[in-house]
Amino acid sequence: MQDSPSPLRPTGQARVAARQKSRTTGPAQDNRPVHIALAFLCLTGAVIALTLGVKTYAHVSLSAYTQAHGVRENARIDAVSATCPGGGNSSRCSLYTELTVTLPRPVRGHTTSIVNVRQDPHWAKGDTITVLVNPQAPSYSELPGQTFYSPMNFYAAVGGGLGLFAVAMAIFLVPWWRKRRQRRTVGA
Repeated sequence: MQDSPSPLRPTGQARVAARQKSRTTGPAQDNRPVHIALAFLCLTGAVIALTLGVKTYAHVSLSAYTQAHGVRENARIDAVSATCPGGGNSSRCSLYTELTVTLPRPVRGHTTSIVNVRQDPHWAKGDTITVLVNPQAPSYSELPGQTFYSPMNFYAAVGGGLGLFAVAMAIFLVPWWRKRRQRRTVGA
């Protein structure tokens, strides 16, 4: 004895047809403007992050060159200037200090240089410190063994840019992939 199909629950091809009909006749769910806006924001963020990566790479190269080829000098501190990047008070920022120093002998015609230090130093005006003066840009100096710009800054900027680019591509491609997959299952 064969059970007759229930009118409340269609079987086989009727169920597939009912599912297709509900997809096409249901409320319009066109999320393309939202997807395009999100992808545009991600692409904009990616461009900004990659631009910062290029700029950071230039700073990292300057710092690496100074550490590798810098002219070692014992310089006298003329001024100490603690700075909080982006403004604000020093308790909520990554403090760095610029030391204006006088070199004992000129490097490519420069007798003063700016030493960039990541932390608040314990030195005062008149102290003598050992610095590495960049021979190509004598106004820039660093302390020996203490790079001011870390390669991690470059990696973070480029990694963030590539991550945002991947998210933007996913936002663009996921709706296309879903439609393509639906067409394959409907045609099968």
